[in-house]
Amino acid sequence: MSHVLLITILFLVLPYTEAKSTSDGNTTSEFCPLPTRCTRKGPYIRFPFRLKTQPAFCGLEGFELSCFNNNTLLQLPSSTNNSYYVQEISYVDSTVTIMDVNDTTCPLQSLLSLNLTNSKFFLSGGNDIAVVKCNEKINTTTRDRDQAVRPFDYWSYTKQVVGPIDCMSDDKVFVYVVSSMASMDMMPSTCRTSQTAPIMGYANQIQNTVMAILRTRRIVVDWQAPDGCIDCEKHGNFCGFNFTINSSVCFKQKDSLGHKVPILVIIGTIVGGTIFFTLVMLVIYKSRKPDKGKETQLKVEKTSLGSEISLGIEEDRDEEIAKKLAIVGLWCIQWNPTDRPSMTMVIQMLEDDLQTLEIPPKPFVSSYV
Repeated sequence: MSHVLLITILFLVLPYTEAKSTSDGNTTSEFCPLPTRCTRKGPYIRFPFRLKTQPAFCGLEGFELSCFNNNTLLQLPSSTNNSYYVQEISYVDSTVTIMDVNDTTCPLQSLLSLNLTNSKFFLSGGNDIAVVKCNEKINTTTRDRDQAVRPFDYWSYTKQVVGPIDCMSDDKVFVYVVSSMASMDMMPSTCRTSQTAPIMGYANQIQNTVMAILRTRRIVVDWQAPDGCIDCEKHGNFCGFNFTINSSVCFKQKDSLGHKVPILVIIGTIVGGTIFFTLVMLVIYKSRKPDKGKETQLKVEKTSLGSEISLGIEEDRDEEIAKKLAIVGLWCIQWNPTDRPSMTMVIQMLEDDLQTLEIPPKPFVSSYV
């Protein structure tokens, strides 16, 4: 096999480049079907998120989602209730609105039991709340009047104390939510703080925030967007990631629509003075969806060139070489750079027996949900 010549040519046929970065014009070699959804009314799923059925390079670690019964699911490994419905994803604000799959009666308890340890998400509340258990009911209006505090004042009971929370209280214990910025001196001496949790909003907005959680059963969590992604999304573009250079890239929406880019990978070998070629054409189709969702369909087409390049198989040895080239060629076009063999490995694969070569996985996944 010392006479083997490996020629790999990778080029774009159309005159424009794909996935141009708005910042420096560089291109990225990674393409994913985006965006997609679990249901027509569900949130769009794109970088940094990905479905578990999509290639790993389509999102970041810890941002895997799944579809189940027309719902989008997020799993938080350290939470008591592991699965959460994803109601909304804001790529501009880097927030995810979730709802506990198992808890439909007391959403505030879901917030308190939410454990984001070992996840990529966090609660970035502007204020903390304290859950306070009391042996008696508190009439916030009366206490404000007794202390000559007007109900709309910043430090009034009406603004700082919410409750009792029916789903967490019983005949003997009355549970209240209090801004942690408020002094416990405001509360009766029989009250004790049981736990705290961050919550969105300022201290004088605690009542509205807590009531919204109780009404909608939704919790908002944040993630740390890669550098440049927030600004990219604010300008109406899509953020992505180039794992080759380990950097985020910004995709213009017009770069994601209405064209197809063929990429040719040609691998050849010289046997007995004849050059045999195995050619794989990778065509990236992009289309505009009626509902304005942009999706990318990736398709691999094997092209048989026949006599156009004098391709012929004259003996069994030639057929074996052609099969080897086809397998090695598929390895060389794997989307994940870590799956592509080095030149040294390519030569070794060509010199090994055909039976020892492993068939590579599909270079990418194309699916619509």
